[in-house]
Amino acid sequence: MFSITSVAVARVSLLVALVGILIGCEKADRYNLEKDEQGRTIRIDQQTGEIAVVEGNTIRLLQSEEDVKYEKLLEEDELATPSHFVETGVPFFGEDVKANVSTIWRNGSLHYKFFISPAPKKLLKARDEGFSRSGLTLMFFDSNDFEVTHIQISTEQLVGRRGDDNKLEGFERNGSLELGKSEYRSIASWNIGWYGFQ
Repeated sequence: MFSITSVAVARVSLLVALVGILIGCEKADRYNLEKDEQGRTIRIDQQTGEIAVVEGNTIRLLQSEEDVKYEKLLEEDELATPSHFVETGVPFFGEDVKANVSTIWRNGSLHYKFFISPAPKKLLKARDEGFSRSGLTLMFFDSNDFEVTHIQISTEQLVGRRGDDNKLEGFERNGSLELGKSEYRSIASWNIGWYGFQ
């Protein structure tokens, strides 16, 4: 016959075994195993980003958690440094009209500063007449001239920039657009388009 003590011990043992299995499952989900180009087994820690090579019964770190954090900080710092794209002419608005844009990437978004000058007469007219269906399109391309993304700016979103003499110099727009890091990194050039002008 079983005593109360042996039943309690059996229950505790069963509980300990279940906890061990659950912890083992959690650890299994934490790590991702892959093969590299040399055929080695690589273990990637999903929580810390730590990378290690599995060789038999030993695990050799390639990148520590501190290395991963440092690389991430360097990458974020690089992406937060403004990219100034080549200024482009916009002959549709006038032979002397130029546009420029600069961007950074932060928190999953492309942030941009756009400026067009001198203040194009067609833009002034569209704003005065309230052509809400007119605007500009900033297009961003990769190194093979495939479009990565585009940003539409309606004429109402453009803000006038004035100089020290209070004279209108041009129009600007600062904004952001959700964009993945790899897509942002692939941007190599830009161009400008327009829509809805008469």
